[in-house]
Parts: sequence; structure tokens; C-alpha cells
Amino acid sequence: MVHVLFYFALLALLLVPLILAIKGEPKENVAIVIVALEGTLAVLRATAAVMEPWATTDSFRRWWLVYKAPRAGTMVLHIVFFLLLLVIVDMTASLAPLIAIQTSDLAKLMFVDVLLVLMVLTFTIREIAASRDPLRPAGMDRNWFVRLFYIWRPRRAAVWLPRLVWYASAFVLLLLGPGILADSTNNLRLSASLENIGEVSHIMLILAVAISGRGWVRSLEISRLRTPDSASGSRVRRFLPLHIPSKAIGWLPLAMFWISAALVVGVVVRSDLVLGLLGLPDANVYYIAGLAALTVVGAGQWARVFEGVETRKEQPVGTAGV
Repeated sequence: MVHVLFYFALLALLLVPLILAIKGEPKENVAIVIVALEGTLAVLRATAAVMEPWATTDSFRRWWLVYKAPRAGTMVLHIVFFLLLLVIVDMTASLAPLIAIQTSDLAKLMFVDVLLVLMVLTFTIREIAASRDPLRPAGMDRNWFVRLFYIWRPRRAAVWLPRLVWYASAFVLLLLGPGILADSTNNLRLSASLENIGEVSHIMLILAVAISGRGWVRSLEISRLRTPDSASGSRVRRFLPLHIPSKAIGWLPLAMFWISAALVVGVVVRSDLVLGLLGLPDANVYYIAGLAALTVVGAGQWARVFEGVETRKEQPVGTAGV
């Protein structure tokens, strides 16, 4: 960490004075920042020298702390994490005046959404870097953030597809979700949801895709300790969830599967009637059918987790990031 902080402070010494000068800060303030960063670099160098006095006899490598460096990829992740933290702090400080000049609630929320996405990205990078730490205790439990976004190397390449479905649908849900409460002036009112039946239906479809996509990822991350038998009904059961779930939560993917399957058939057969009932008479038929079909696939895979006839265990803790 001393090495990484040293590189970060060195990068800040190169960039921060330039940024302050572009913003028109007084030269005295810029000089104070330069002196503070130079002092930080000196303290970090001295700390490293005390901790590792015999690390290297090469004066150049000792001065720039390039001995015993971590892997290049890990170092890049650490530096990117610190840079993003700096960006988040700067954005948070500048958000208030930007939000104040917006004329609608939705426009204000857009700035908050961007900040939230940036925070998720920042701490995703942190978890990827932490997983590559050679001092990380073996078998350490994943925290809630890692489990929520599945921030570890998948066991097989096929897992990337449902992960992308989950990430993309969650991102779209964050951007479009507040629209169900927006009135004609793009301000938020609870009663506006009664007027936005089409937006509510659209958001519910995207929410179903996100939930089923995450369940789909989970189903692929679980080791199945039993090979499918050759019974007459086994092939049908592979495609259609016809079992009684082992847990109460298992009824959720079952309901999502059959409701979404009925929606796909309804949209294809009688699009005018079904889209009208959903408040989406002008929506693209293939788009709505596609959202429902993604839910069918994800919920069907997720439902297999609750078949209750197998013993399963979670994948061991990964040692690499997404």
C-alpha cells in the first residue's frame, strides 16, 4: 500500500496542479498543493525505507520504489481505484450547484444515477483488486457487494451471458425506474404512477429480466452433484419447470416463468389486445416479446436451483475478479 500510495501521490503531483491552474485557482493555492504533495511523497518514501531498508541496492529503484512491486495488473487496479475515488469526491462536491439549476426532478436524478453507477464501478474495481491480493486469507467469505454483483471469475464462459443480462437490466432499471412517478413536467408525484400505466408495465418487465437474470447466474454458479437421469420425463423437466420447489422462494421463478411464457404467446398471437392491456399500444412487439423471453429463460434456469432432488454446494471462493 505504501508503494501504491506513492505512485498515486506522484500522479496527483503531475495532474492536480494542472487541473487547479485550468480552473483559475490562485498561484498561492497551487503552490500549497504542490508542497503538500511533495511532502506526502517524502513521507511515503521514508516509510518504505524504514520498512524495507535492504530491499535493493539500486539507488534509482529505491528512490522511485519500483522494487518488490506487485503484479502490473494489480497495481493498475489499485491506481484506478484511487483515481475513481478522487473523481467521486470531486463530483459529490460539485453536484449540489449542478442539481440546483435543473428544472425537473428527473434531470436532477440523472446526476445522482451517474454518481451511483460510478460508485458501483469504483468498488467493483476494489473487490477485483482485493481478490488478487496474495495476502488475502484463503477461504475468506464474500461480502454482500461481491455476492450481489457476482464479482469473481466465472467457472465457465457461458456465465458471462446471464451476468451481462443482469448488469444491463439493472443499469436500465436505475435510469428508467423513476419515470413511473414522473408527471407531464418530469417532476415526481406518487399519483403520477396511475397515469403512467405503460411506463409501469415497461419497468416491471425490465425488473423481471433483472431478477430472473440474477437467478440465472446463480443457477450456473452452483455445482450439480447429480447427473440427470434417463427417466421418460427428465427431458421435459430440463426445459419446463414442472416440479414442486424445495423452498418457498422457489415459487417465484416458477410464477415468473409461466407468466412470462404466457406473455410471449399472447404478444405473438394477439399483440394489439395484450399490448393494450399493458398500456403499451405503440410499443415494439419484438422488444416486448424479447424482454418476456429473456425472463422465461432466466426464470426457468433459476427454478432448477429449487428442484429439491439434488444436493448442491456453492462454488469455492474465486481468486480473481470479474
